[in-house]
Amino acid sequence: MTKSPNANTKNDRKVRLCQLVASTHTVEQVLTVAQIATRLGKSTKTIRNWLRQATDAPKAFKDQNEWFVSISEYEKWEVRSQL
Repeated sequence: MTKSPNANTKNDRKVRLCQLVASTHTVEQVLTVAQIATRLGKSTKTIRNWLRQATDAPKAFKDQNEWFVSISEYEKWEVRSQL
């Protein structure tokens, strides 16, 4: 059984799109809960509670049961909370 020429064209477009996305995607450094706790002199439990409640906390995301905050979001939050 042979593939139709259309199938190859669709796959080629998907590959090119994936390559474009990968080439323009930048990975931003993140901080862990432990790193934030050390910077602020707080416990990791306190930091997790702040991130979970999301009130007056930096924007965070969770991956495999661990919280992360991008450095840029942390810096924005740090400036906001000093006002």
